[in-house]
Amino acid sequence: GASSAFLRVVTEVGEADPKWRMLRSYILADGATPGTASGEAGQHPAAARCEAARRLINNHNDVLDDICNESASDNIVGEALTQTELCRVPAAYRPQVDAMLRETARRLWGKNPSPEAFSLWQCLEETAEGVGVAEEEGRAVWRAVAVYLSGRLQTTPDQKPGREPEMSLGASSAFLRVVTEVGEADPKWRMLRSYILADGATPGTASGEAGQHPAAARCEAARRLINNHNDVLDDICNESASDNIVGEALTQTELCRVPAAYRPQVDAMLRETARRLWGKNPSPEAFSLWQCLEETAEGVGVAEEEGRAVWRAVAVYLSGRLQTTPDQKPGREPEMSLGASSAFL
Repeated sequence: GASSAFLRVVTEVGEADPKWRMLRSYILADGATPGTASGEAGQHPAAARCEAARRLINNHNDVLDDICNESASDNIVGEALTQTELCRVPAAYRPQVDAMLRETARRLWGKNPSPEAFSLWQCLEETAEGVGVAEEEGRAVWRAVAVYLSGRLQTTPDQKPGREPEMSLGASSAFLRVVTEVGEADPKWRMLRSYILADGATPGTASGEAGQHPAAARCEAARRLINNHNDVLDDICNESASDNIVGEALTQTELCRVPAAYRPQVDAMLRETARRLWGKNPSPEAFSLWQCLEETAEGVGVAEEEGRAVWRAVAVYLSGRLQTTPDQKPGREPEMSLGASSAFL
């Protein structure tokens, strides 16, 4: 008890950044409980969010040092570097990385109802362009951090036998989902997230093919795509003849991927798929957002005929790529339920 108190106070006194000190006072105060969370954080229990936020608060210096470690051979404690396939972030971007970690902790914790706590929660908000770089550059850094942490965090004991995971599975899930959300670079994907992952959001009225499927199946498929769209995009546009997007041997080599030059068109097609799956809600604000987010094949820098050809190629690739039943690839679970897969395809 005394040792714990001593170490906590030493850490607090030694905290150099005033924003981290404020986060500590907000999240680690006596009797503090997580507030109301929205977006990705709102999909996870308060206990999981609490664990993830506090773990990040108490270890943020080590996490920051690890992300920005420029050594090619040693980790931050002088031992042999592991997971060398992961791309770390140049140390010149430490302020942007640090801001991204603070924003992750803030969103995980959520906002408490008291006027003082809510004001502090707003005051601590971070944006990618708010720490000395242009928004586009800052967003690229935040995205790189999200990709790195998604590959770095140990979520189960079997990922690294003999070493315990950094946090529970529930906390890991909350942390990774929020990190991915914070690292989202594209404003249209951010708007889709706010539309589809908002507290209490339910699928709207769907037409066309989407209208033939239950709301629950559409909801699962849309949210699965939202939460994994960067990996899906990277996979579709992977130009390697031998390696997949995580450096392992490429499978399903008979499928035709799409040239990386068409990434913007592929990304637009994925957004439109998610939008149609979710459908339009009746409120004027939600309906306006649904209309605003509509994508067309000719709307992203190419002629309609060329854009349509790209969208068709994506559809053909995903139709062959998506695993819908366990027997298609024994030992691996399908990406989503059969109903959701049917709605998606």
